[in-house]
Amino acid sequence: MSKNTEILPNPLVGWKIIGEAANDVGFTRKTLTYWADQGYITSYYVGGRARIVNMQEVKAYAKKRHAAKQRAKARRQESASAS
Repeated sequence: MSKNTEILPNPLVGWKIIGEAANDVGFTRKTLTYWADQGYITSYYVGGRARIVNMQEVKAYAKKRHAAKQRAKARRQESASAS
C-alpha cells in the first residue's frame, strides 16, 4: 500500500466565518447574514452553526453598499440645503 504524499491546495482560502468577514468590511454580522440570506453574497454552513463567506464577494458588495450610502447621504444633504 503506497502513501499519498500529494499536497492539495486549501479550498477555503479566501473564505472567512461571517463574523470575521463583517469586522473586516465594517458591517455587522447581522447585515452580512442578511446579504447571504438574500443571495447577494455566497455562503455555506460548515460544522454546526458556522457560516463562511467568500471575501472577494463580500468586499465587492460592501464597496457597492458603501457607495450607495454615500450617494443617499449626498442627496439628503442637497435636499436639506435647498429647503
